[in-house]
Amino acid sequence: MCARLDNTGLLADVTYAVLHGQADAGRERCYLHRRADSGYWITSDLDLTLPAVQTVHLQIHAASDWRIESLKVRWLSDPPRDATYQVASSAWKATIVTHETTIERSLALGREALADFDSICSAILAVNRLKLAPDEKRHVDTVRIEWPRLEPVPSRKQIEHQGTEHTATPAGQFETARYRWGTHHLWVDTHGIVVAADHYRLVEYHWLG
Repeated sequence: MCARLDNTGLLADVTYAVLHGQADAGRERCYLHRRADSGYWITSDLDLTLPAVQTVHLQIHAASDWRIESLKVRWLSDPPRDATYQVASSAWKATIVTHETTIERSLALGREALADFDSICSAILAVNRLKLAPDEKRHVDTVRIEWPRLEPVPSRKQIEHQGTEHTATPAGQFETARYRWGTHHLWVDTHGIVVAADHYRLVEYHWLG
């Protein structure tokens, strides 16, 4: 499923191959927009074949400092479901809709908590929100979105800036900052876009900002 957007404010259009071990397991295509009110809007279409066929569409609204304001997840695989997460100063409120019922959840975590879900977008949000200096590390509260149930679960994760490197990818070469985000490594360019990660390979990158 391709995101259909008005391209006003489009900053980046990025496509990744998703890896399962060494195998090609699907694609994720992300669009980053600058909103008219100075925040950000990110959409992602994720199509996986391994370890199971999964199709997910994400829409994320973030403030100008990259704090999440809202997150929508459409789980298009069987059984389909939709979830909306609204983030206030003191709580994450989730509404999960299935063909059988509507589930309401609330977590006592506010805008300082980071979102954690199985998409490259969560890493992009984290590194831009924290803006760590080289060798700086931080433990942060996160809201883990468990797929496919889409239930929000409180957790904690460590993110560490491990220095700068020159990184070569199939889509080009970049000067990057290297991060450790939980158990995974990722490399982020000067625009704040992840250009390499343990389970992702950058295959197409258009910076339009």
